[in-house]
Amino acid sequence: MTNIIINLKRYQSATPSRWREKAIYRQENKEWLRYSQHVAMLMLDKMELLHMSTTQL
Repeated sequence: MTNIIINLKRYQSATPSRWREKAIYRQENKEWLRYSQHVAMLMLDKMELLHMSTTQL
């Protein structure tokens, strides 16, 4: 058991994780994130249809 703890501490990040804040943000903005993802996919599909790169856009 102590070997596991030692190994975990060895790979522990120096900065605290912000996973909880990110998860809350995603949950609170779920509708907007889905909408923006939809718009991005429409753009990518159209660019592919027109053989257009992001640079050309």
